[in-house]
Amino acid sequence: MPGLELNQTASLRQQQELQITPAQLQSLEILQENNQELQQRVNQALMQNPMLVQLNQPLVVDERQAAASVSPTPEEIRAARDLDGDAKEYHNEVIAMAAEAPLEELPPDPDAPEDSLEAEAPQYRELRGTADTEYYPVVQDPDAEERRQYFWNSVSSEDGYYTQLLRQVEGLPGSPEFKRLCAKLVGELDELGYLKVGDAELAVQYGVSEKAVRQAVRAIQRLEPPGIGAHDLRECLLLQLKAQRLVHSLEWDIVDRHLEDVAKNRIPQIARAIDADIDETQEAVERIRQLNPAPGHELSFEVAPYVYPDVHVEFTHEGRLAVRMERDTVPMLVLNRDYVPLLEQPGTDAEMRRYLNQKVGEANQLINAIDQRQRTIEKVTLALVEMQPEFFRSGREAELRPLTLAKVAERLELSEGTVSRAISNKYMRTPWGVRSFKSFFSFGYRTSSGEEVSSLKVRQRLRELVNAEDSRHPLSDQALSGLLKKEGYIIERRTIAKYRDLDHIPASSRRKIH
Repeated sequence: MPGLELNQTASLRQQQELQITPAQLQSLEILQENNQELQQRVNQALMQNPMLVQLNQPLVVDERQAAASVSPTPEEIRAARDLDGDAKEYHNEVIAMAAEAPLEELPPDPDAPEDSLEAEAPQYRELRGTADTEYYPVVQDPDAEERRQYFWNSVSSEDGYYTQLLRQVEGLPGSPEFKRLCAKLVGELDELGYLKVGDAELAVQYGVSEKAVRQAVRAIQRLEPPGIGAHDLRECLLLQLKAQRLVHSLEWDIVDRHLEDVAKNRIPQIARAIDADIDETQEAVERIRQLNPAPGHELSFEVAPYVYPDVHVEFTHEGRLAVRMERDTVPMLVLNRDYVPLLEQPGTDAEMRRYLNQKVGEANQLINAIDQRQRTIEKVTLALVEMQPEFFRSGREAELRPLTLAKVAERLELSEGTVSRAISNKYMRTPWGVRSFKSFFSFGYRTSSGEEVSSLKVRQRLRELVNAEDSRHPLSDQALSGLLKKEGYIIERRTIAKYRDLDHIPASSRRKIH
């Protein structure tokens, strides 16, 4: 192009750049790793570097061995679920969400009336005026209960979801072809235990008759736990009621025709529709909410990760708090003295000497990085003990003060990134149990008197107010906000709603008992 000139010029310019050396990068990575990850890194280094020796025993990271020490029994899982308020709220939420969908009519099956949900019809309707113990007998079939107990006792914690069901399929009566069809249908179940594919579609998919599919589905629905193999929530709950011999009971009628009203806590409407007292209906609804909307979860025995604390905070004989670093689970490395003479011998060739010098440097780099990791974690722990003294003395979570990474970093003259890496996936054994380092950090509020309190304390007070409320007149979010403001906690209504969600506390309309 005319008038366009291209020129090249050379110029000098000074600028500062922050470059991280390989040793610094390794140190940062090791600081962020937990004990298991660190041991895996060390194991790899031991295989590649003859100049390294580990003095203590390697950390056990065999998942099967760890699982054997912490795997709960099925009874413990179910008991924990029954006692866990969060699980109860979860059940209610699942019922509420599933009830929004239109209910599907359960197709009658004239081929096998003895297996249909309408088969058993004890005359509970005639006992409506009798005592609760008579009207709501949770009576199990003795033979079924014996089979159920045998199954739970024989379940191995290492068995997966489908494996546990297939083991039960093997014990079903019927021909090998029938059992193979049942096994295929087990593979169609989702993680909640539902069979979302219709019988007609399954018949086409597997090249069998719909009658054969229905028979196989009924067989699966007799497996443990009750509710497995249902097509929707309504059928799932009815199967569980049938297992308790409560066919055509008050709970049966409510689940069968008024599941959406249960989700929206419309107790008076349900009572009028089924011609029952409100108190009687309320009790029946509470029993329905104890059923499991996700029976597949009872078979999903996920082993909790085995936690290895990095540090111990404990009381001395004098009653003072002391910090002790965990040494058994942290690799202790030293140089391999068997190879050191080779560096000093005149006869060692130059290539061998360079190789050994390189490995010595890598070994010292790893040893120093682990030592730096331990000293940083110890510093952070000492700072937490100093900045959260009330908790370490009492063990009450509400005594935790508002604390941020910036405050700890400022006290230790470290960067926030270093503190963040030091507490990542790390655990501390305290006199009150094992806690993650991150649990000591929370945002806070300033009360009307000027005192700083953590959000954990506000949430605990919120739970106390909800637990103490009149169930027939539950407190709204605005009312809860007003009560907290009277106590000095300046919390807005939208924050109350957020904390309710975090603690699985339903809205006032769902908490109301009619």
